[in-house]
Amino acid sequence: MMSTTEPTLKEIYSDWAHNTWSGMKCGLRSFMRTRPGIVVAIVAALIIPAVGMAAYLGGNAVADYQKRQKDQRAFEARQQQQTLNFALWSQDMERQQERVDETCGHIYDTADTGYPMAGGRDYAVCKSEIIGKFPVPVRDIGITPRIGVSRW
Repeated sequence: MMSTTEPTLKEIYSDWAHNTWSGMKCGLRSFMRTRPGIVVAIVAALIIPAVGMAAYLGGNAVADYQKRQKDQRAFEARQQQQTLNFALWSQDMERQQERVDETCGHIYDTADTGYPMAGGRDYAVCKSEIIGKFPVPVRDIGITPRIGVSRW
C-alpha cells in the first residue's frame, strides 16, 4: 500500500522536469556569460543560413507567382483572341458558302437519284473553283486549318 507521505509518479516527474529546466537555464546563463563569442558564433551559424534560405525561398515563391500570373494573363488573352478569330472565321465561312450557293446553286445532279439536288461532280468542280478564287483566310482558332483556306 501507498502511504500518504510517498510522492506520486506525477509529482516525481513534475519535480524532475522543473529541476532539469532550472538547471539547464542556469547552465545556459553561465555559459553565455563566460563565453559570449561562442554564443554569437552559434547564433550566427544558425540564423544567417536560415535568413538566407528564407530570402531565397521567398524570392522564388514571388517569381513563381508572377510567372503564373503572367502565363494566366497570356492564356486568357490568347483564348479571347481565338474566340474572336473563330467568330470572324465563321463569318468568312458563311460568306464563302453564300458565294458558293449563289454561283453553283443552279448546278444539279440528277444522275444518281432522279431528283434534282445540289451536289455531284459538276457542283464539286464549281465549288472548288469558288473556294480557289475566294479562299477563307486562316485564323488562329485553336484547330488545324481546313481544306480550301489560305494564309494571309
